[in-house]
Amino acid sequence: MTDTNSAAPLFAWCFDHGRMHHFDGPPWCTAAWAPLDATNEAEAQDEKARRWGDAQFFHQLPAEQQLALIDQPQENR
Repeated sequence: MTDTNSAAPLFAWCFDHGRMHHFDGPPWCTAAWAPLDATNEAEAQDEKARRWGDAQFFHQLPAEQQLALIDQPQENR
């Protein structure tokens, strides 16, 4: 029997910690992370690379990408 109340896992890149986060419930990280449209870690890594290349930390992003992330609503980070 499938539990329809459980949410799909959320993958996010954290620009403060410089690594992938995987949230199975409410996000526990209060740092600067951005959600990824992925259902598994491989997809998440591909999405991260497509969107932000090799940037691991916020300061490694071009200014326009930094501003785009800052301008995202908090619930979408």
